[in-house]
Amino acid sequence: MCECGERVSQSGTYRKGHAPAGTSRDPHGKIKAASAKSNPITSAKWNPINNPINNPINNAKWNPINNAKVQKRAHEENVRRITEMSKDEKPITKEEAITAALEIVEHVGNGFDTQGVSVEEWLGIDDCAYYPDDWGPSCASFYVGYTGRELVDEALRWLTVRGAAHADADGEYTINPGKLNRPVLLWSDGTTITMSEAQSELGFVFHEVYASTLKYNARMVENALQLRYQHLDLGHRLWRCPDMGSKYDKKVDNKVHKVFITCSPLISQMLADGKIEVNK
Repeated sequence: MCECGERVSQSGTYRKGHAPAGTSRDPHGKIKAASAKSNPITSAKWNPINNPINNPINNAKWNPINNAKVQKRAHEENVRRITEMSKDEKPITKEEAITAALEIVEHVGNGFDTQGVSVEEWLGIDDCAYYPDDWGPSCASFYVGYTGRELVDEALRWLTVRGAAHADADGEYTINPGKLNRPVLLWSDGTTITMSEAQSELGFVFHEVYASTLKYNARMVENALQLRYQHLDLGHRLWRCPDMGSKYDKKVDNKVHKVFITCSPLISQMLADGKIEVNK
């Protein structure tokens, strides 16, 4: 207490003007330490030299040069491909989306080398359409997804906690912390599998199977493919619920809207060996 009758000491510091005579208001250096913590020169949290997380040179999210290159590369791809596609494309019906999905999975190729067999046979899921429990080493785990961005940037994003980034009104990609992704697969110790690890250690590859100038059409085909295999166990299929996310075009955006399949034949055995786990 002070002569004024107020409590002036809190956690080893004193209110300004109330320290005992001959005593610093910060005898233990707590105020100074707190100030240093929020100082962009001394704090690792904010210091772009010390902290690679917020360092625009090291972190692709904050790196304006990297972002510009990614956006320029995507724009050039979109321009090139849209010129090859019909500019008078119309929204497809549910029945047309189902037909497109069957064309993808029941025929040879369709975007990648299936070694002379249908996509379903190549993935080892032709019998699984009828026998969902028949999931062994010959069956690939697979993810069906949609993106309006470059496939290399998004085909494995579903494995990360971050999920997909979204562009704001200024074209900057941001992450909504309230809508973080819940990865389907994790390492056995519960840690997140990175996109590079998914390719180098889990054997994931990805292929585009459908493209449209309309987001609506791509999302309809994605939904038809996901519904076709929704009966498979989580872990065999690697999406949780079909038809998630916005579907309708707000305006012509000059993007190529893509449906892709990301798959790996190693997941079943790695789960059996306890190297990875399904995040249920």
